[in-house]
Amino acid sequence: MAAKEFCDLPTVRKSLGLSQSEFSKLLGLSIRAVQSYEQGWRPTPPYVQKMAAFLLYLNWRKTSKNARPCWKISDCDPAMRAGCQVYQMRAGDLCWLLGQTCKRGSARPAGRKLDACRACPVTKPWLM
Repeated sequence: MAAKEFCDLPTVRKSLGLSQSEFSKLLGLSIRAVQSYEQGWRPTPPYVQKMAAFLLYLNWRKTSKNARPCWKISDCDPAMRAGCQVYQMRAGDLCWLLGQTCKRGSARPAGRKLDACRACPVTKPWLM
């Protein structure tokens, strides 16, 4: 059984209005690599999925101007914020990129962590 992907590369690429060639340049990959990931010939590595998600996020942030920090969305209490690296770095709209799982727990199998990201109110407005 194939592993779940954080984001679907063809959907991300098309939503950004990019050709495979343009997308491959942004991701720093060969066009053949992008083609093989999109066609399912090779599994998309997590770092490529994360880069694609970041491009999608940047596009969403540019157009919506609605990025709220995760600690406000999740209504985190001050004690939790004190131990949170995302809060300390003031990167509350990038918690997903930094690998934080917040109240959802920190030790999870990869598939469950991806499910949590897809359901998270921080990523839900823009993640496909």
